[in-house]
Amino acid sequence: MAKSEYKNAIRSRNLIKQYYLELLLEKGDINKITVTEIVKRAGINRGTFYAHYSNVYEVENSISTGYLTQIKRILKEQYYNPVELVSILNDYFSLNEELLKGVYKIYGPKSFTEQLKDLVVETLMTHVENDNSVEHLISANFLAYGVVGIYNEWFSGNLNVSLKELTTLFEKQIFNSESFKNSIFFIK
Repeated sequence: MAKSEYKNAIRSRNLIKQYYLELLLEKGDINKITVTEIVKRAGINRGTFYAHYSNVYEVENSISTGYLTQIKRILKEQYYNPVELVSILNDYFSLNEELLKGVYKIYGPKSFTEQLKDLVVETLMTHVENDNSVEHLISANFLAYGVVGIYNEWFSGNLNVSLKELTTLFEKQIFNSESFKNSIFFIK
């Protein structure tokens, strides 16, 4: 029973976030959004909303910080090499595509991509044993800017491919690059 309660809580939070973003896109201002509007669209009662958030500003904060925290946790648990990094990001983006596209639209590409780039660099550099040399930092930034730049194009609708196709294309690029095949970012 506890597992279904947990799934319901996740579902409720996701509905609240989804309809909050929808309303924010429509109205353009957080101050014009009410809890009543969110719960009506989400098909939940006010008690469910207040079980998770005390106001719309908490929903905003949850969205703006939540996705990066989740990505960071997943990368920390599962990262082994640059191909794995792309695969992990694609899996996360697939599961949260609509929410993340809303975040991208509302907060803008600069905010989203800068934060994601910093997270990718941090992930890559944590796997460099006691060597934060300029060369490794340049390599990490080069890879991060490339990966995040491609996601930026995808989120903005300029790349008409699925995330699965994107993973395949990333893998080809990474494995066809001698500098990355032999890089310190591949754990041997």
